[in-house]
Amino acid sequence: MPRKKKLRPSLKKPRLNEHERGRYQGLHAAGVSARDIAVLTERSRDTVVRFVAPPLPPTKLKRPGPSTTLTIRETRRLVREVSEGNLWAAKLKAEVKLSVSVHTIQRTLSRVDRLVFSSPSRI
Repeated sequence: MPRKKKLRPSLKKPRLNEHERGRYQGLHAAGVSARDIAVLTERSRDTVVRFVAPPLPPTKLKRPGPSTTLTIRETRRLVREVSEGNLWAAKLKAEVKLSVSVHTIQRTLSRVDRLVFSSPSRI
């Protein structure tokens, strides 16, 4: 199936002016279908639908990179356990019973700015 050629700008209809916009809104509010509005105004149905239809809600984009291994809930639990007692990462992993590595726990705890350690090796 051959592709359609794009219309030259001179062959396109001009943009919708305020009068046409008001007319579309009025006809739509009166309950006239998009097809009938297109016939009345000599515009394409897609143009009418694009103007009359409510805009789509914005979609939430996925964060780039690999997904996190710890959930937010598990991170909060780790921070709470560390702030309550004198634990380091290896002991914390055994106590909380997480399936992540000790290095992941250390990296997660080092990103928390409200924790202050007496020595960095005790993370």
